Amino acid sequence: MQMKRNLTELLATASLLLLFVQQPSHAHQFHMGITKIQLSQDKTTLEISHRYFSNDIEQRIQQIHGKKHLLENSEPAVKNYLEANFSIQSREAPLNLHWVGMDVNLDVLWIYQEIKVQQPLDVEDWKICTEVLTESYSDQMNLVTVKMPDKTFSLRFNQEKCQKLLSS
Repeated sequence: MQMKRNLTELLATASLLLLFVQQPSHAHQFHMGITKIQLSQDKTTLEISHRYFSNDIEQRIQQIHGKKHLLENSEPAVKNYLEANFSIQSREAPLNLHWVGMDVNLDVLWIYQEIKVQQPLDVEDWKICTEVLTESYSDQMNLVTVKMPDKTFSLRFNQEKCQKLLSS
């Protein structure tokens, strides 16, 4: 009796595993990007890291260019796309975001940028705009966290609201 129950449990577990293995790795039920902005250890730059699902960015790049692009070979296209869809503006002018690079993992794309710090650093008058993937997915949610030594701001962006003042 115990052996039959163990065999039944094993078959049930194997069936569940097969169900998950047969699903494409790029299939997911939600679309989200996460951006973190923080002061570097030496306080000379703001480090910006973006995290998106690889297949979402890959599909968007393909839509723009009309042909298949593997992310590993598409850094210039990804750079152009991000620069057109993510920006930070101070009271005076847009901030110059420098491209650092990107890392493609199986399901996740990491993109890195930086901003040279100009003293004094007043982030509370920043306007952040992110439209990354909102044109492709109506449920796309982009979360941006700005972590400063004395304060942390968290903002949520979607298709309807793509720019916000940091103080809001």
